[in-house]
Amino acid sequence: MNEIVFRTIVTITAAVTVLSMFADEWGVRTLPNNLRMERELEKQRIIDKCNTKKWLYVFRIGVVIGYFASLFAMEFFLPYSRITFAACTIGWSVISTSNAPTVYSRISVPFYEMSLILNGVVLTLCFCSPIANNF
Repeated sequence: MNEIVFRTIVTITAAVTVLSMFADEWGVRTLPNNLRMERELEKQRIIDKCNTKKWLYVFRIGVVIGYFASLFAMEFFLPYSRITFAACTIGWSVISTSNAPTVYSRISVPFYEMSLILNGVVLTLCFCSPIANNF
């Protein structure tokens, strides 16, 4: 594997993650009313929790910004980028599981699953492939 292929995979990972966020918000309109209301209650619960605990708000924003910043840094093989990406991926997983139960629309699920798969591919390439020597 060469650097161009790795950079392409990293770019696709960032694009699919952004698309999954847009598809998630766009797909809400296709949900039945009871699930749409459940989703709104879930969002409000998260907002209320972040308003009472400012560190949680900072953590959530930091994980998202760190995730995309580390993907960008991996494009240039910066030494801290793979550790930061691993930490932000774990942080994002903690955030996702702490929000359970989560309601996803049919439109967003393929993007969400593809994002998870690509995150795993990038982590594997960063730590367990010959390209890891570039960091």
